Amino acid sequence: MVTQATKARRPLTHLPGRRPARRVTLVSRASQAVDFLKPASSIVPKGSLCIRHDDGSGLTTIRSLLWPGAVAYTLGGSWGYCYFGTGEKNADIAFMLP
Repeated sequence: MVTQATKARRPLTHLPGRRPARRVTLVSRASQAVDFLKPASSIVPKGSLCIRHDDGSGLTTIRSLLWPGAVAYTLGGSWGYCYFGTGEKNADIAFMLP
């Protein structure tokens, strides 16, 4: 049985934003509307997102190792994100990943 906590820990369920791709006229408008979303599992380098879920409160947080200070959260039906950093990529990311 898959619980809500198990779903929250899967990178595929989180969709960070990106720039929309070039539009193709044969694509329906519904798929164009979500064109800027991509699964967190497609983020390169692999393992640069830390997903944590608290079973007590139901809060799930996602932290980026590539952009230190970037945090996203979801709790119930609400979600949000914030950035508390210097705007510099982590140059030592290769030494932090397994």
